[in-house]
This record gives sequence, C-alpha cells and structure tokens, in this order.
Amino acid sequence: MFSRKPIAVLAILLLFTIIYHQVFIADYAYLDEIHQLWNNKDRSNFTMFATQGRWLTGVAINKLFGATNTIQELKYLRILSFFGWILTTFSIYLVLNKWSAKQLIDNKTVRFLTLYIIVSAPVAIFIGWASCLELFIAVLSGLLSGALLFNNLYGQTGYIRVSNLALLGSLGLGIISLFFYQNAFGIFLLPFLFHYVKEAAIKPSKIVWIGLFYYLVIYLVYYFLFKYSLQSEHLVASDRTGISTNIPGKLSFFFSWPLPSAFTLNYLYETNTLTPQILAPGLLLLWIVSVFLRYKTKGFVHVLPFIAIIIVFLLLIYLPSMISKENFASYRTLFPLQLAVFWLMISQAAYFIKKNSTKQLIAGTFATVLMITGFYNYNFQFVHPLKNEYSNFNNYMESRIPTLGDTVYFIRADKKLFTSLYSIRSTGDEFGNPSTTRDWVPEPLIRQIVIEKTGNRIKAEQIKVIQFSSNEEFEKYKATIRSPVFVINMNSIISMQ
Repeated sequence: MFSRKPIAVLAILLLFTIIYHQVFIADYAYLDEIHQLWNNKDRSNFTMFATQGRWLTGVAINKLFGATNTIQELKYLRILSFFGWILTTFSIYLVLNKWSAKQLIDNKTVRFLTLYIIVSAPVAIFIGWASCLELFIAVLSGLLSGALLFNNLYGQTGYIRVSNLALLGSLGLGIISLFFYQNAFGIFLLPFLFHYVKEAAIKPSKIVWIGLFYYLVIYLVYYFLFKYSLQSEHLVASDRTGISTNIPGKLSFFFSWPLPSAFTLNYLYETNTLTPQILAPGLLLLWIVSVFLRYKTKGFVHVLPFIAIIIVFLLLIYLPSMISKENFASYRTLFPLQLAVFWLMISQAAYFIKKNSTKQLIAGTFATVLMITGFYNYNFQFVHPLKNEYSNFNNYMESRIPTLGDTVYFIRADKKLFTSLYSIRSTGDEFGNPSTTRDWVPEPLIRQIVIEKTGNRIKAEQIKVIQFSSNEEFEKYKATIRSPVFVINMNSIISMQ
C-alpha cells in the first residue's frame, strides 16, 4: 500500500471514501455547528474565534456558515473538510517520501504514518464536525512551514546558512497555521524529531537547535500579531488564551491526559476507566524499555537524557495547550502529538522485528486493526448516534410546530445516553455524546428547526427556551408553575426507535 504515487492516490481516495462515506449523506448538527448556523449572519462566529487567537478561522467560519442556511446543508461544509483532508494526507505522504529518500525515516514508516492520518480519531472529528473544517489548512500549513526550513537546513555541516526565502516562507506558513488552529502548528517539529532520533545523540545537532529556536520565534511573532488583531478589531482576548505559570500543574496535566491519550493509538476510551491507567502507561513503559534495549551499548547515561529530550520534543509539539490556563486535551488538539508518538512506537517496533515474514504478518494485521477502528470510530462512535438524534428530533417536531407557543421547556439529553443505547464510549466532548446534552444547543436548535419548517425567522427569534439538565430538575420546576404547554424530553425522543 502507498508504494507508488498513482497507487498511493487511489489507496488514499479509496480508504477515505470507505471510512467517511457518510459525510455525503448524513444529516445532523453537532454542538457548535447549530450555534454557528443560527448565528451565521451576525458576525459572532468571527468574534468567537478571533478572541481565541484564530483570526483566519473566524473569517473562514463566518463566510462558510454565512453561506449555509439549513442543517442539511451542513454536510457540504463537512464534504469540504473531507476533500481537504485527502489533499492534506497526500501532501504529507509526498513530504514523508522525500524524507524517506534522504533516509531520514524508513519507507514502511511512511506508509503507516499515511494510514494513521486517514484513520486517526482527530481526523474523524475534523471531517465529522463542521466547526473543525479549518483544521486541514492549519495542519498542512504547519507541516510545510517546518518542511521548508528543515529541507533548507538538512545536509549542511559546519557553518549553516538559511536562505531568507526559506525563513520568510516558514514564518508566513507558521503564522497561517497558528491563526487557523494553534495546536496544529506542532507538526512543524516532526522532521526535527525524526532527525534527532536518527542521530541518536544526547546533544541535538545545530539543525535541531535552529528548528527549535525558529519554532519558538514563530510563536512569538504570532503572539504580537494576535494582540494587534485584537486591537484592530476592538476585541478582548478570550479567557482561554490566558497563559499559565503553574509548571508542575501543566506537567501533571500532560502526563495524565494528552500523553496517555497519544499512547493508546486509535483506541477510544473513557477517562474514568482502567484502560488509560493500564494500556497507555504500559505502552509508554514498553517504548522506554525498547529504547534502552536498542541503545544499551551506549550506556544508561546516554539513553536517559536521549529519552528525556524526546519527551521535551513531545511537550513542545503540544506547546499551545501547555502554556494555556485551560487543561483540556480534546482529540482535536492531539493530532501532531499523536502522529509523533505513533511514529516513535512503530519505528521502534520495526527495528526489533527482523524477520521479513513476521514483519509483514504483524504489519498487515496492525494495518487491518487500524482501518477497522478508524471505520468504527467515525461511523458508530460519532455519526450513527448523531444521525438518529437529529432524525428523531426532526420527526418529533414535524407535526408539533403548529402547536408550538412562545415558550418551550427543554430537558437536555443525558451525556451517557448513547452509551446505554448503542453500547459505545463517551469520550470528552467529541465521541459518543448527544449534541443536546450541552446548554448552548437547545435554543439555536429549536429556532433553526422552526425557521426551516415555517420560514418565519421572527417567530423563531421570539421563542423562549427554558432548559433543564435532567427530568428530575424539570419535575421540581414544574411543581411551581402551571402545567407547561410544550415540553421536549430529549432522552425520550432519542430513545424512540
């Protein structure tokens, strides 16, 4: 798979189509999508992202959602992301092939990295959630930013020269990446990580130091441009952009959430289960032991700092989340980190498995497992339950719109409802969660349905939505008022077959 460019194009297209075919037919509105759809004319979509340092995302979301009028039309935004990720994946494949030709990484590693991009949990979210449609641009820009600088540096010895064109191009692409989605820019460091591991030296080479330095310089330039963008738009920065000085707390966060998540490969898990407490530390420990075994002739004193510097690389790849006050490792923030960890694991495995027949058997089995999990995560953990949620709600509202008054009592869905109905996992705010479990969803959802059914925006805007987190909370409220006229119980509606 992926051994020649024409075959690679066909293989990438085929796998994307098989795994993500529902992007062309599925109707639903997930979380932020409904808020951005209902508010698609008031510029609030731009403001929300611009205050978070994602000015270019604000422009893109404002324009694209501004051209979208119905829940059914949201699929066109997802289709845009679908083709964007095909382009991005093939571009990454070409870049990786170039580095493979320079013997920076193994050719078989290129194929697995390409496959992992296609099936990874973050990409499933980027395609399935229209609010993340910009991520392919952020990732591609970040990769090309790092590749442009690295390719200019690679092979130089002694006094190293960097062309002004490479510096400016890398800076420009890096700024674009950051203004779309900050965490995507960590992919910049991928070739420098490859180079450091290939050298297997305690002290990083000049090329690595220059890459790390320029990576931080791009962040610094971006920070001042972000502040300028706020000033020019007369906006105040979101609380999410606050910088944390709690270094022990952030390190604890990294080793308890993002890093374990990266070491569970493509397996989705609930954070309160035994899986992240056993599988992730187990794989991390296995990787550490494998590094010691691989370089045991160099001695403990060499290997320990070598591993520590690799961990520092991973920390820097995840830098935006490491310096922000917010401690939340959603899958959409993890793509560069997961890609780096995946490469570290498979490159170690490839080194220790010597026999070709064994290597082919394990590689084929592992690739099959990855494709199955990728298909399952997108279709059954994400799309299928959301389609049912929207379909049931849309059908419920169809015959009741004429009786709809100016007040709606809305009982939100239980977060674990999909878990009980479909035997799937609820992970963070991305996989296995009803859209209507969140408090910012009911009002725009009701209003959007009303305007789609009646064409009357004034009527939709006048509807007051009083919402409750559970049926018990609603029953307590109900006892204090007259019998409510229009009650929507999402747990009952979603459970209808």
